[in-house]
Amino acid sequence: MKNYSIFKKSVSIIIVLALLLGLGIESISAYGDGAFDAYGVTLDHRSISFSIMGAESAQPASVTIDLATNNEFNDNNQKDSSSATHIEMSFEITSPNQEINLTFPEGQYLESKLYYTVKITDSNSKIIYEEDESFYSHSLFCSDTIFQSTGGVVTSVDENVSAASVFIGFTEYKGTKSGDNFYFSYPEQAAGNEILIALYDEYGCKEEYRKEIEDKIDTINADIDISASYVCADNAYAYLTADKDLKYRLCATISDNVYYGDYVQGKGSSGSVKLKVSYPAQKPSIEVTLVIESEYGAKSSEFKRKVYNRPYKIKVQNTRTTGLTAYLYDSKKETVYKKISKATLTFKNKEYNGKLNSSKYKFTYSANVGDSVKLKFVDTDGYTYTKSLKIPQGDGKLELLKCNADGAVFRFRSNYSKIKSITFLANNKKCKVKNYTKSDYNDDKYSDFCEYNKSFKYDTDWIYKKADYTVKYNKKIKLTLKTKDRYVYTKNAKAEYIKPYLNVDNIYSDDNSVFGATDNKLKVTIKVGKKNYTAKSNKYGYFNKKIKPAKSGTKVKITAFNKLTGCKATVNKKIKIRKGSIKFNSTIYKTNSSVKVTYTNARKGDKIKLIANGESYYVPIIKNKKKTVFTFPTGQMPAGAKLKLYYTDKFGTKKASVKTTTVLFSKNIYKGMPARYCELTTWGRATNKVSYDDYHAWMFERGGAFLCAYIHNGVVTNIGKDY
Repeated sequence: MKNYSIFKKSVSIIIVLALLLGLGIESISAYGDGAFDAYGVTLDHRSISFSIMGAESAQPASVTIDLATNNEFNDNNQKDSSSATHIEMSFEITSPNQEINLTFPEGQYLESKLYYTVKITDSNSKIIYEEDESFYSHSLFCSDTIFQSTGGVVTSVDENVSAASVFIGFTEYKGTKSGDNFYFSYPEQAAGNEILIALYDEYGCKEEYRKEIEDKIDTINADIDISASYVCADNAYAYLTADKDLKYRLCATISDNVYYGDYVQGKGSSGSVKLKVSYPAQKPSIEVTLVIESEYGAKSSEFKRKVYNRPYKIKVQNTRTTGLTAYLYDSKKETVYKKISKATLTFKNKEYNGKLNSSKYKFTYSANVGDSVKLKFVDTDGYTYTKSLKIPQGDGKLELLKCNADGAVFRFRSNYSKIKSITFLANNKKCKVKNYTKSDYNDDKYSDFCEYNKSFKYDTDWIYKKADYTVKYNKKIKLTLKTKDRYVYTKNAKAEYIKPYLNVDNIYSDDNSVFGATDNKLKVTIKVGKKNYTAKSNKYGYFNKKIKPAKSGTKVKITAFNKLTGCKATVNKKIKIRKGSIKFNSTIYKTNSSVKVTYTNARKGDKIKLIANGESYYVPIIKNKKKTVFTFPTGQMPAGAKLKLYYTDKFGTKKASVKTTTVLFSKNIYKGMPARYCELTTWGRATNKVSYDDYHAWMFERGGAFLCAYIHNGVVTNIGKDY
């Protein structure tokens, strides 16, 4: 801005050294603010100031002021005072050195003219001081001006300026004062047009300046913080560090439509200001052209932005019938967005203000499940976020763990709701509900808990309940649970077809009964092959039904039926062979006259058969025994004879594999024994046989020991050991 200096001209120094009648005055000195020379007179619009120095005695005196209206001279080169302002004032000299301050009479004041005459006379009207000098009274000034096409400002005016106007042609436009500045508005003007600026004081004195209309040059662009500018769906804003003496606004152009924001006063070096403009809501990615404009027409360069798809969303927590908590968060960063200017909730046409607590807003109301509420958040940028929702069931959780035809178990958990009432209907009949525990449920072998909830982790917050009833499976079940804060939880189901518990022991061919366990007092049917049997479980659930033994492999079908619920369980089995074992009790030699065998798990009706040297021997089992030793009286048998043992049940099915052995000749190999019996001893078979014409050498091995039998003519002739 262009600066204008303060112009104030002082009067010249006059030193008067004269001896006057009755008065000795050495000099008249300047009086004022120290800006003048050592001696002189100071004139203002309403006053005159000077000093009397060297007066000898007290006496009346007077001062006369003639102020010319112009700087023209007459033919005698004298100042023309024909239209001068004439002021005369008297005063009293009371001391040798005296400061004189005289105020003009009411209605008299001086304008800023070019020449004045000051006369000071004594009481005898003798002139003791007279001076003609060019003069300016206090000038009216300003430090700078800005005038552009539609307006301007005069800044930092003198404190004596009380009014300001500009003249464009013959038309006057008065300024509006704000602080030390005057602001002007006028019709659009072309750059270079000249205007006249007039400053006035309270006495009507004025100073005039001339100024040309400036071109609309870009004087704002460098101060815009474009990086902090945003274009939202229905508004845009930008930050500007601007002259504190001017006002600025943000303008937005969308599809040839221009929208203007409000003017905001600049802050100068003390900080940036936020400029905002609103417009109809736009879709994301719509391009908006922004420009910043001063109140007097200066514009920034255009900068373009696309409507920003703001990532912020309203997140709701703890939605209850009595209230909820909500906050605005960044959906991309999952961080709480704290800059909220207003948060409200509307419910049944009534608005509730949110109470801020750690960046979250809490709303309190009284509603029912299913009622609708609407949240509205307004951030500090003026952007509005809304969310509508219905009051849900809260955080309570109701689960039917089992729902059989003969009873149900359920559980409920909530962080804050307490149970008010529970209604359990099975086939439209109200059932009694009683307390239950997870341990009870887990220990109940008929509950199927372990089957259906293998991954269940017990939580002490769960409340367990049990309903006892008996209905046919597939009948309707309805569970209704109400809490004290008006929440309602329901579960609808059908009685499940849950098989009765049924476990049956293995059935063997030598069994004459079927034993098992099921639910108490149930009808049990047993089909063995083509024969049918009927039984009933006792109060503990056990049953034991006599049957006729059947051959292994025979199919058996056992069914337990609950007449009240219509549910049944079936187990299919096959009759098994009860395995046993049998063996020869010791090595048999040709000298033995009997054979001992050991057998286990013998049951009445089993059979043991021995075939020895072509003869068959039988032993019938008449008594159940775990282990038995039996002797077959066979008489002596030849070496090399084969023996076989058979062990079967009463139906001839093997209970153990067939066992075989051979009758041995002796324990040792010795001289003179026939060579054909050498391998029918405990030495076992020969590992090597060597022949030399009619001589043979057979090598035997047993446990690391060696034996060599020399054979000639079919007889052992010699024995050699430890080869």
